[in-house]
Amino acid sequence: MTFDCQYFKSQFPLFSQAENKHLIYLDNAATTQKPQSVIDAITQFYLTQNGNAERASHRLARKATEMVEQVRQQAAAFMGTTDSQEVVFTSGATEGLNIIAHGLAGHCTEGDEIVVSHQEHHANLLPWQRLAKQQQCRLIPLPDSNGQPDLEQWYQVVNERTRVIALSAASNVLGVTTNLSIIAQIKERFPQVIVVLDASQIACHMPLQAQQWQCDFMVCSAHKFYGPTGVGLLYGRSSYLAEMPPLHVGGEMVETVTFSDSRFVRGAKRFEAGTSSLSAIAGLGACFDFWQLQDRKLMQQYEQTLTYYLYQQLSELCQQYPLLKLVSTSKNNIGLATLIVDNSFTQKQAPSIHLADMALWLDEHDIAVRVGNHCAQPLWQSLANHYGSDKGLRISLTAYNSYDDIDRLCHSIEHFLQTSQLESPVASSIVTDHKTDDLSTLDIQDLYDAKSWQQRFKILRRWGQCLSLKPEIRIDQYQVKGCEAEVWIKPIQQQNRFYFLIDTDANVIKGLSALLLLWFNGKTSTQIDKVDVDKACRQLGLQKHLTPSRMNGFNALLTKIKTYVDVAVNS
Repeated sequence: MTFDCQYFKSQFPLFSQAENKHLIYLDNAATTQKPQSVIDAITQFYLTQNGNAERASHRLARKATEMVEQVRQQAAAFMGTTDSQEVVFTSGATEGLNIIAHGLAGHCTEGDEIVVSHQEHHANLLPWQRLAKQQQCRLIPLPDSNGQPDLEQWYQVVNERTRVIALSAASNVLGVTTNLSIIAQIKERFPQVIVVLDASQIACHMPLQAQQWQCDFMVCSAHKFYGPTGVGLLYGRSSYLAEMPPLHVGGEMVETVTFSDSRFVRGAKRFEAGTSSLSAIAGLGACFDFWQLQDRKLMQQYEQTLTYYLYQQLSELCQQYPLLKLVSTSKNNIGLATLIVDNSFTQKQAPSIHLADMALWLDEHDIAVRVGNHCAQPLWQSLANHYGSDKGLRISLTAYNSYDDIDRLCHSIEHFLQTSQLESPVASSIVTDHKTDDLSTLDIQDLYDAKSWQQRFKILRRWGQCLSLKPEIRIDQYQVKGCEAEVWIKPIQQQNRFYFLIDTDANVIKGLSALLLLWFNGKTSTQIDKVDVDKACRQLGLQKHLTPSRMNGFNALLTKIKTYVDVAVNS
């Protein structure tokens, strides 16, 4: 018996929409798509049982209350515990981790130690940073190799002063799973240690076993395992939940309230102040039903073979194009691969390659990936020491992906690299004074006359090569916030005319910057005001074809220019 990927995919209606029929979705580590049954359950809740759980005696409220407690029991089984009162509904893994860190403050005193790994998502680092500062504890890094934690070396950092170990079951950058069987060794030697596990990345790929793994807390987000957004799960050992102070207070999480004091209920509801996202919980229940219909063993086998195939194809691509490097490996991997670009391998006269440009190219070919530091900056700081890059292009698989998806991905990346190398490079000069870029050879009409977005994309990349490097403006004062890539802009006013120096490493952003400069450089404030940017963007199809993050960067540059001109005119 084999796993039927196409049948599995057919249960996710997003892929049957006209605009998504050719979509290859490879951003599953960020969020997964939702099966029809989950979508139907959310709608059905509002149609038939929309009442506030725990709040009234009428039948709608009773239905909602029964639904919540039924889903809590399903959640307990999903998390690997037999006690439903050890499962708290949260808004997501981030809230769950904040609830835990807040609740454990009483267990940490001055001089105690909290152990975390370099690979942690910010959600499993920032709460512990705050707790350490608040309680004057020490934050201790777990030993690692190139950012990948080595839990087998736990004895180097865990001792009598260790109070908490917080770690991810799998990295959202590298995809490598943690050997969770070692938790038992730690607990046997140091029973006072509280182990907190972020299972966000593994929940979609392997069964969760909270009690078997002997962790004290575990969190995950439903949207990462085919469930709705806005709901997550927190497993907590009952002995800890009984004594922990809640992060949020109010609503039905109290037993008695007087004007000057209150007493909280015991169990999971102690941490569920206010009205929960009931429709999302209803959808989560349908998600658990959906999982019950799947053969998880077959799914795991399929995902593993798919992951090996992904790494095989990417490795061949990296051998052919040595400027590409894989910073992750296929061993013990949940289906995630991360690429970086090493521009030191490009020929002297060839244009540099930027990951943001590659991601945009893939998006134009209906392939969804993610570029950035993936909310794991300490890990990328560690990787940068080894690979020289502080961000990567992440590809993350799940069971509705196919071998054809991987083939299309690799073909599109190769096409991007070939196109980039064939473009005529412009000498990379460096500006060290206030001279603006010479854009006299660029004709904006070429952009309007292009017959397709692909032609416009190539024109923008060619235009980007006309912008010179400007290291002197790469300072915080001139950096533009809100851009996917790092961008700097320095305004200059000469009499009543305005000029702008722009610098970035992303070639498409350079091309868009050149477009802005053609519109605004050397113009008066009156001339700048007359430029109908919205109309031009519609004519060029920018809103339609650029990713939201890329448009955010374009708009951030535009706002910076307009703001400077307005301030200069009104001062």
